[in-house]
Amino acid sequence: MRHNPDLVREIMLAVEQHPAGKKLYGSQLKTSCHNPYELADHVQHLIDEGLIEGEVHLFAGHFPPKFSISRITTVGHDFLAAMREDQFQNN
Repeated sequence: MRHNPDLVREIMLAVEQHPAGKKLYGSQLKTSCHNPYELADHVQHLIDEGLIEGEVHLFAGHFPPKFSISRITTVGHDFLAAMREDQFQNN
């Protein structure tokens, strides 16, 4: 599966907009990605890199993965700030 930086940005911005203290579930996350496996894979990578806290559950058979995101970490907030700074400098 290819890394999709646009999807990473979409996920991070959606998590940032979600109310603090409430989990964001996969069914609530609205992105341009219509593949639940690709979306869950990118969420898992963000968890692995320490940008967000959450969990991804994979199921046997033809059931799509489920995930929840608890919060953005300090590293995740730094990523968002750097992303915005980069967009500002490139415009």
